[in-house]
Amino acid sequence: MSPRITKKAIAQFFKRGWQQRPAISRDAATTGIVLAVVFVSALVLRLLPLRWGAYLSEFDSFYHYYIADYMVRTLPDLSAYQRLVDTKFWYPYGRQVGPTTPPGLPATAALLYVALSKLGISVSVLDVCIVFPPLMAALSTIAIFLLGREIADKRVGLLAAALLATNPAYISRTHLGFFKHESLGILQIIMILLFCTKALRADDKRHFVVYSLLCALMQTYLNITWGAFYYTLNLLSLTALAMVVIRKHHRKATLFIAIVLGTSCLLSTPVRRTANIAFSLGTLPALIMMFVCIVLTVLYLLPESRPHFTAPVAVFAASAVIGAVVFSGAMPLPLAGKFVATLNPAIRSPLVASVAEHRTATWATLYHEFGYLLVFALFGMYMLAKKFREPDKMLLLLYGVTGSYFSATMARLSLVFTPGVCLIAAYGVAKLLDEFRKLIRKRRTHIEIPFIYIVIILLLLSIYAYRGVSSGYAPVTIAASSIPLGSGYRGQYMDWVEAVEWMRLNLGQTAVVLSWWDYGYWISVAGNCTSLADNSTVNQTQIALIGKFFLSNETEALRIARMFNVTHVLVFTCLPVRMGYGEEGKWRWMARIAGLNESALVEDELRNYGIDVPRGDTVLGSMLLMDTQWSRYAKELKYFKLVFKSSNGLVRIFEVVYPEEM
Repeated sequence: MSPRITKKAIAQFFKRGWQQRPAISRDAATTGIVLAVVFVSALVLRLLPLRWGAYLSEFDSFYHYYIADYMVRTLPDLSAYQRLVDTKFWYPYGRQVGPTTPPGLPATAALLYVALSKLGISVSVLDVCIVFPPLMAALSTIAIFLLGREIADKRVGLLAAALLATNPAYISRTHLGFFKHESLGILQIIMILLFCTKALRADDKRHFVVYSLLCALMQTYLNITWGAFYYTLNLLSLTALAMVVIRKHHRKATLFIAIVLGTSCLLSTPVRRTANIAFSLGTLPALIMMFVCIVLTVLYLLPESRPHFTAPVAVFAASAVIGAVVFSGAMPLPLAGKFVATLNPAIRSPLVASVAEHRTATWATLYHEFGYLLVFALFGMYMLAKKFREPDKMLLLLYGVTGSYFSATMARLSLVFTPGVCLIAAYGVAKLLDEFRKLIRKRRTHIEIPFIYIVIILLLLSIYAYRGVSSGYAPVTIAASSIPLGSGYRGQYMDWVEAVEWMRLNLGQTAVVLSWWDYGYWISVAGNCTSLADNSTVNQTQIALIGKFFLSNETEALRIARMFNVTHVLVFTCLPVRMGYGEEGKWRWMARIAGLNESALVEDELRNYGIDVPRGDTVLGSMLLMDTQWSRYAKELKYFKLVFKSSNGLVRIFEVVYPEEM
């Protein structure tokens, strides 16, 4: 007969369980509290733009929200987007969404929205997309804490988390509404490095396989989320190759990279965007390194035949690299232009070079993003180099070396390097403090000197944190009309918000709006109109025609407009506020992409006033100069009628009036 279950028995059961619980040490509790403070701080810093309203930020964020909303509407078929050809973008040919859109980010937001809805939390897809980046950034601080603790100790983990939470470059890419690949991709990169470290340090075979598979799955997740997956694939392969070369856990490293590379490439093939990932230019170096790892490992297993195999292996490796380079030049490979431009910054097209984040970085930009962390990171790399034979130190050291190069060749890639800088700098600071502690204990110097150095370190880190807080307190792009303004902004430049609202209410999706490609997503998604070009820049020929339209006379421009059935033309200018962020700062790139002679298009007389605009007899010159104090230089437009002008005159929309004979 079973014992009777009473309230007293239940109470005694839970009382015994509570008394037998493992005690939480004061040290663990302190660590948890500090980590919680860092998590909340990272979240709050990125929510500061709420002061100016809850909007999506930048341009790509609007498109990713559009796809997330489409996925929600087509559930449960998450793959419906892969078959979509949307003529709302890149009219009249449309955009093939599947091959040009990584699904990881919008799919994650869509599933998060569905989960919240199932829990009874009433939110919109737009709300989820706006809050998503700060949440992912806060989770990244926990992930980098785990990574830092795994590589060194909890001190390094906590400091790395605090540095990442307040990093200006990372805040600028994960603040409220910045719904782009980076917001999720950085978290994925940290998790990949964490699983890689655990796999390479695992003593148990079962743990090794589990963590290798987890790393492969996270790499697959990154593959379908962000183009930066090429970097992690090659970083892991380079780490494995280095371990094989120094014969440190070489069999484990070879098996690890084979599992990660093979599994992630195989699982990525169902997604159209990454269907040919194994044959892409960015993956070729990783495949070559994996192949060399396998050959060298086999060579090590045959010590008596090693002298006979050394020369063939060297010849094979060199031939494989040369063959891959030659072969890649004849293959239609995705992202080849950007990938080659990353390896060699001297090789880039005018379209790639016209994007500010694709340009080579300068010391000023690197210092702005990392500040004094660069000094501590250099010392950290030195300390890592002293222990390079350990797998985790080797991984972090190679991350630092390669990340330094690529962040210098392309400004945007400094974000990929941000977790590495924070982690390596935290490691360097911890080692510095250890050295000072040794000095104090051995009393080889005056006790005041180490304390002075410690205070200096804390002051430098405080300045870094202050810059991070300042960078977070700024309005999102559309709320400041694409003008970089700080915390002193009072909301006086809401011109783009007015413009997209006017388009949505007065034009609708049947209107075909021609503009420079920067604003295509705002026009299509926020304004609900059809655009000719956008930030995906998938059709350089069409972008060149748009540039030619703006820099032609009215007759030639009208002919180009008729080719695309354009109903309206939008221009953005900052001439009324003399800031230079509008078309007056972009028209030279229009000329270069269109293959025109920019020097022949300059309005020479206005250069005496410090204004660089195209001639007044071009369509763009007339649209920029009309209704300004320099309107006498503009030619009156016959076929383009001004129908909207924002409150500050920054955004202007013209209706195309075609003559009857056309």
